[in-house]
Amino acid sequence: MKISIIGAGAVGSIIASFISPQFDVIIYGRTSRQLKIKKDGIFNELPISVIPLNEKTVQKSDIIFVTTKAIHIDQIMPYIEQMIHDDTIIIICQNGYSQTERFKHLKTYQAVVYISGQKTNDAVIHFQDNTLILPVNKDTKQLKLVFQSTALNIELSEDYQSKLWMKLLVNLGINSVTALTLNTAQVLNDPEILAFTKALLKEGFDVAQSDGIQLTTSIDEIINIYLNYDANMGTSMYYDRINLQPTEYEFIQGYIQYIAKKNNVTTPYIDTVTLLLKGYQNRFND
Repeated sequence: MKISIIGAGAVGSIIASFISPQFDVIIYGRTSRQLKIKKDGIFNELPISVIPLNEKTVQKSDIIFVTTKAIHIDQIMPYIEQMIHDDTIIIICQNGYSQTERFKHLKTYQAVVYISGQKTNDAVIHFQDNTLILPVNKDTKQLKLVFQSTALNIELSEDYQSKLWMKLLVNLGINSVTALTLNTAQVLNDPEILAFTKALLKEGFDVAQSDGIQLTTSIDEIINIYLNYDANMGTSMYYDRINLQPTEYEFIQGYIQYIAKKNNVTTPYIDTVTLLLKGYQNRFND
């Protein structure tokens, strides 16, 4: 079985560390290099080798994890098309709402990703979690069996859409406040920031319900998730801002705003956050 991971960021590197002891895994990035994973203050013994993604390096794969940012899909799509065969399973591990419609390959599924990490240069810190949530079908049942002996937890859910929206709302709150304040999870120790985050989540819940999503969690439960984070843990948008890189706001805040407008839901907090993130993103426009 040939397994490829496209994207040598934190999530891709951590997934590789979970499954590489049992499988031969190729991880593709921009350049060749060696990555080390740090968990509980200890680096893994064997570094993870990254090879550049180009026409000469790609090969047919049975399973492909796409862990690049959503904004890079157009750039990597030509290589993915060279890597697939009829039975290839593609798992999209990205923030935000599904981009599966951009893939022509039928066996493409978006995972709800619960893996927290940070990459700095060639070092990756794995903070917590090891789970990908997927819809229930023949392909995903096969995936669960394939990885059952690894550290990667594949969870199948009959309530997949609700799980997807749950993660979308988790990202809405913590990504917004960490990106805009340029502060880590400790920012929620400020009572006013915490109140703002709750108001943001309240609007997100209203939008989800307007679109027929029945959520089984509450705002307080999501806040409790945040409060259990390591105080020094950042988010993907926080690190994007720190490193002066584009964010995925269009696929998180922007997507929720789109559904709100479609369903005539008033969302002043989401609108403001989306506008400010759009303003930051404008620096990358030609």
